[in-house]
Amino acid sequence: MMVYFVLTVAVIYPFADEMMMLFVNGGEQEVIANAA
Repeated sequence: MMVYFVLTVAVIYPFADEMMMLFVNGGEQEVIANAA
């Protein structure tokens, strides 16, 4: 069950990361931009 959860997160993460960038605050957005 845990392995399935990890695989699901691995598949969904890129999409979730994209969605998060639309909703985070400006300060957090800068941090994400610097990390990327």
